[in-house]
Amino acid sequence: MYDFASCVAISVISYGVAFAIKKANILDNKFIPLVLLGLGAVLGSAAFAINMPSFPANDIITSLAVGIYSSMMAVGIHQVFKQTGKDE
Repeated sequence: MYDFASCVAISVISYGVAFAIKKANILDNKFIPLVLLGLGAVLGSAAFAINMPSFPANDIITSLAVGIYSSMMAVGIHQVFKQTGKDE
């Protein structure tokens, strides 16, 4: 059984990077998901390369997918809070 703490860690790191990009006004907001996609791929590959315990991937393709998915979770979490806070 896998422990998904490493996936949560990738999501938290990605959320922090997105927050920093947004606050520093480095990029247009529409490019943040693309940056996080790349970051997720890098973090997933790194977790696989260092043989992180409890990382739920046994090959490089799965580690890329897990990293990207975990990073995109940060975008989804942000959008849930953003959309539920809107008044229509």
